[in-house]
Amino acid sequence: MPSTRAVPLLLALAAILVGAPALFGAYVYDDLELIARRPAVLAFDLPALLTEPHFTGAAGYWRPLTMVVLAVGHHLGGPFAIHLLALSLHVANTLLLWGLFCRTLPAAAAAPAALLFAVHPLQAEALAWCAAVNDPLWVLGALLACRGALSWRARNQRGWPLGTCAWLACGLLAKENALVAPLLLAAAWRWAPSTPGQPGAGRRLATGIGVVLVLWWLLRALVFQSLLAGLGGGAAPPFAGWRQLSAPAELALRHVTLLGWPWPLSPFRPFAGTLSPLAACGWLVGAMALLAAAALAWRRLLPAGRLALALLVLPLAPTLGRWATLGAYPVADRYLYLSVAGFAAGVALTSQRWRWGPRTLLVLALGIAPATAWQSTRWRSQEQLVAHGLTSAPDDPNLHVLAGDLALQSAQAGVRGAHHRATAHYQRALQLLADSPGPAQHRAEAGAQLGLAYCAWLDEPNWRADGGRALVAAFERAVAADPARASAWIGLGIAHASLGRPDAAERAFRSAIQRDPRSSEAWCNLGRLQLGQGQREAARTSLREALRWGPGNQAASELLTRAQ
Repeated sequence: MPSTRAVPLLLALAAILVGAPALFGAYVYDDLELIARRPAVLAFDLPALLTEPHFTGAAGYWRPLTMVVLAVGHHLGGPFAIHLLALSLHVANTLLLWGLFCRTLPAAAAAPAALLFAVHPLQAEALAWCAAVNDPLWVLGALLACRGALSWRARNQRGWPLGTCAWLACGLLAKENALVAPLLLAAAWRWAPSTPGQPGAGRRLATGIGVVLVLWWLLRALVFQSLLAGLGGGAAPPFAGWRQLSAPAELALRHVTLLGWPWPLSPFRPFAGTLSPLAACGWLVGAMALLAAAALAWRRLLPAGRLALALLVLPLAPTLGRWATLGAYPVADRYLYLSVAGFAAGVALTSQRWRWGPRTLLVLALGIAPATAWQSTRWRSQEQLVAHGLTSAPDDPNLHVLAGDLALQSAQAGVRGAHHRATAHYQRALQLLADSPGPAQHRAEAGAQLGLAYCAWLDEPNWRADGGRALVAAFERAVAADPARASAWIGLGIAHASLGRPDAAERAFRSAIQRDPRSSEAWCNLGRLQLGQGQREAARTSLREALRWGPGNQAASELLTRAQ
């Protein structure tokens, strides 16, 4: 085993080596909406970054620290800077956990446990996907809060643990999952060996944490204009009956299984929308058996084992508690970012029963590191990510919509055969949705219908032949699939404008703006329509709005120059 002084350097080096392939990735998947096309990020509008919900229409998602970090990274160096920041956070978390493990685990097990956390394949998603930087960010706040509390107790300070409270606040402002940080802090306070501290220290710590939670809740209440602070509602459960009852149980079992067997390595893990009552009961029985086993083991565990179990289970609580808001892929690696630490600590403790256990754990961690580095490369581009996802989940309708979008972009650029590929992917997505509905079905259906409408729009001779009736009907189906989707209304407006129907086109563009007032595309199309109608002053107003919400909108800039 290396000397104690060399351990931090070796742990940092291991984390860097597995995360380095992610540094050269582009914006993919939700990054496009969250960063690349986000007006507040593009303009570095700090008030908007601090007050806007994380995703449009996503109830309860307010992460101002994450948004500021993403905006800073975007302006410093785009996705490379954000990936570099995520990697730095991961290195810091690895070293913090090593420090915690040195307090709680046998000396020979601390370094292998921290190494397993650093290189576990489940960490690739948090390192390689810009939108997932909030997971290492909130975990950093939680771990620093735990470290601060233990150090404050060890120094016998009589004052207030202000540093601990500040780091807890940072974690909460990075992601709502940090609500479990006070429980993790309590576990560390209870089971990590330390000096007793001054009388009343625990009460002062609890009071400080309570003040932070109240202030955080009040800030959220202001943002969401509700005393529920965005945490009491959310999307309606996407399933019904037995499936709705079994969904949290299945999520718990599948996430725990991933810790020990993280294959297939894919961010797109299918989650069936329908199950037979027998299968649903199977998940429920399995979850209850796992809970019973954990309860029985708890009584026999030493403090180190209890802390490891807390690190494994508590970070999963927010995911299971709000599973209905998790979208199409509720089984995801990033939700297990901190749970990996509890798993690693548990494996390290178990390895102490055998003479060569710690060395075997060290070899295991080094053996799986290449898989983590390889998985990080799958996020290099949208094309790579979608192709990789279809390999492991060929019947996923959401992936077919994403593949159709990529093919549609190629078709719009004049690539031969791309139009046919796009149409085939969209039609396949609709067929799969009809056969087996799942979570976020409306999003996939709306995307497929909109994609098919744009495929029809590219076939101009065909829609000219029937006076555009089929084209308008195609965009109306896209609107009907998701009336709140601004892009569907924009497409309908473009269809009417192409057919020489300015009044209908303007109504559609204004409907899009009503649903998304920050849509640069909607304002730009409205401005183009107004300019074509000779409404120069109205066009200038619309195009300025387009540039306000999309500073890089080249089409709006050129149209505004013509409108002067």
